[in-house]
Amino acid sequence: VQPNFDKSATLYYIEKLGLNPRNIIIELTESAPSLDFKLIYRAAEHYRNMGFKIAMDDLGEGFSSLRLWSELQPDYVKIDKHFIRGINTDQVKLEFVRSIQQIAQSSGACVIAEGIETEAELLVIKDLKIAYGQGYLLGRPAPKMLAQLPEEIKVLLNINTVRVYQAAAINAQNRSNVSKLIKYVPTVSPNATNEDVYHLFQNNSNLYSLPVVDQGRPVGLISRYSMIDGFARPYQLELMANAYALPLWISNH
Repeated sequence: VQPNFDKSATLYYIEKLGLNPRNIIIELTESAPSLDFKLIYRAAEHYRNMGFKIAMDDLGEGFSSLRLWSELQPDYVKIDKHFIRGINTDQVKLEFVRSIQQIAQSSGACVIAEGIETEAELLVIKDLKIAYGQGYLLGRPAPKMLAQLPEEIKVLLNINTVRVYQAAAINAQNRSNVSKLIKYVPTVSPNATNEDVYHLFQNNSNLYSLPVVDQGRPVGLISRYSMIDGFARPYQLELMANAYALPLWISNH
């Protein structure tokens, strides 16, 4: 992206070394709060037209990762190791990585999971159908490329059990469950009058229904909308205020 840089020089050096641009990936790291997206896009397209592939490193770490992904449409996307570490016990990380994989499939990109260090992390990455990974579990830096994976890693990759959806794999505190839908509201007895119920609704704008409870047993539910709508008619409030609420507004069960 430097204005005086001779972009043809890269191809010259590559060919001088006897290498093919189609076997080389240019990896971009985004870590600055402000980027010239148009300039980066033009530079990336220049090298892409020469045969180079483009990879985006550390997705999720920088300030503008998703926009950079959208602008560049890279061939490879590397997920930052923060989102891989402990993914087997963190629902948020799991959903983040699952979403990245879905977007990548739609855009034609390949995902690389960085920082795989435990067997449990590898199994989740495998079950999410992420094809590529790196990390100390798979191999540490070495002078020469490994000829093959360690035998214990091969065994893990051949396990057919899907673990991503097993409840035991997710910390129960991080999961959504029905308890988060519970809302405690006041109750009324079957002997409550329309006026009693009307004032409860009037004094609490967040109250949408009132359970009717008879000696600890629920016998029905009074809807706010049905009652307010009924009392909005002429003279209904004056005529029905002292009547029992149960026969008029309740939905019996």
